[in-house]
Amino acid sequence: HNLGMVEHYVGHYDKARSYYMEALGMKRHVYGKDAMNADLGNTISVLGLLEQDVGHYDKAKSYFMQALGMKHHIYGKDAMNADLAGTLNNLAILEYDVGHYAKAQTYFAEELEMYHHLYGENATNPVIDSLVNILKNFERKSQGD
Repeated sequence: HNLGMVEHYVGHYDKARSYYMEALGMKRHVYGKDAMNADLGNTISVLGLLEQDVGHYDKAKSYFMQALGMKHHIYGKDAMNADLAGTLNNLAILEYDVGHYAKAQTYFAEELEMYHHLYGENATNPVIDSLVNILKNFERKSQGD
């Protein structure tokens, strides 16, 4: 997984994919083919990021949805945690990239709700501040400004 991240970072996408797939296979061998855990979910998420970076948006969404489903299974459908929020962010950015702005807005809003639940409604940090600004921009655009 980590070797894949290095190759991904330097733009060697085929090598990165190979390392990610190898890591996923090893993890499934160790945890079980149908296992559901955060480690598997994270590897699936980075595969989604890779596919998004190379423009394979349908594959990326499939990986992100697998990761989200796995994390909902692990933490619970109504869970509020940073791991789930990160996966929602991946989906939001993907939907934005492909022009599905309403879906992107929904995922960004869910992510912000999780962070407010975790850190308090009035908490500020760069991630929360960025999400607030993104959602304000969506609101302004929907009002025609």
